[in-house]
Amino acid sequence: MRGLVILSVLTVCALNCATVPTRDTSGRHWSCDENEKEPGARLAMLSINNKHFHGYKFQLSNITSSTVEKGLESDCKLHLDLDLKETTCHIINPKSFEECDIRQHHETQVNAHCNVTLSITEGIAEVSKHSCNTEPVSAEKVIRMCPDCPILLPLHSPEGLESVKAGLRQFNMDHNYTSYFKLMEVGRIISGYMMMTGMYYNAELAIVETECNAKSRIDTQACKPLCPDEARHGLCKSTLLGNGQVDVTCEIYEALNASSPRTPGRGCGHPPHRSGNHTHPGIKHHLPPWVHKPGKPGPLPGPPPGDEGPPPGPHSPPTGPHNPPPGPHNPPTGPHNPPPGPHGEFPFPHCHGFVKIPPSIHPLCPFPPPHHPHPHPRPHGHGPPPGHSLPPHPTHVLGEGPPPHVKA
Repeated sequence: MRGLVILSVLTVCALNCATVPTRDTSGRHWSCDENEKEPGARLAMLSINNKHFHGYKFQLSNITSSTVEKGLESDCKLHLDLDLKETTCHIINPKSFEECDIRQHHETQVNAHCNVTLSITEGIAEVSKHSCNTEPVSAEKVIRMCPDCPILLPLHSPEGLESVKAGLRQFNMDHNYTSYFKLMEVGRIISGYMMMTGMYYNAELAIVETECNAKSRIDTQACKPLCPDEARHGLCKSTLLGNGQVDVTCEIYEALNASSPRTPGRGCGHPPHRSGNHTHPGIKHHLPPWVHKPGKPGPLPGPPPGDEGPPPGPHSPPTGPHNPPPGPHNPPTGPHNPPPGPHGEFPFPHCHGFVKIPPSIHPLCPFPPPHHPHPHPRPHGHGPPPGHSLPPHPTHVLGEGPPPHVKA
């Protein structure tokens, strides 16, 4: 039996809701001693989650160490080693990361160990950098603890992506909204075995409302997402059973600006970058309402990625500038659009300068992004390095590259 449950959640946070900047703007006076490790860890968590543009929010598990590096006069650096755990809240969920549930052991937990540096200057603290090692609990450990529990699969698993496509198709057939929804990103995929139906594949997928009518005969590839503050977003859980049965449940988050007139094709503007993250070819990233302007703080949650866009087209370099000048809230930007990975249409998420990343998770990428290793004849952010041939580069704002996307 095909099932559909829609849980509508009203997003009550307006554009002027509490901000979570990299810099602490609470007015609190910070001192240069290790007593600041707990408030420092909280500021670090706000910053890490605010700079995590795909996948799921993280919670602090443990402060493993803290040291203070004295500077001139009252200035110093606070170095923290933090253990984090992934929650079940996707970044599009309006909940604070502190309100989210940590994944249970049988769900394959994802852990991160982060090195964070806070700079304290004249009593004001700012998270100046962080780097994290993000890894899922190994399948071997999960099986030892729970032999019958499902196993985490790569985000480009062909069987898992069939569950994604089937779930999205079923949701659009059954929901009562007037608009068609399309895939934003694949959150995670797990598989298991049931005696009656054989193998099953569970997929979590983030979706976004488009300008297309849900019931009309449409080319779904041509459907463009509504502007981020006007679009509903959702997280769906799709189960594809061995007998072909599909069950999908979706939690839908109302638009932040639901009263705004929805005018297809009017455009969402072309704001500047905030950071040096990149997108894959054919991916658009529009500015969500919680993205702040350069030099101004911006609130959680992190922005939802844009739509998956059409399949890669003829290769040609992008045109026009993309990045603001470097500043305290806009570090020098890195490259965009690396060459397609070994997985073709379904590349897995990755970070600048990282090689070993499990393709089954959304890792926490370092901030600021590492400098691009190969030479550029022109400034970063204005196209591919020499020898790289890429498709046309649409306007994008944030994100280290979306995870696997699926043609609807």
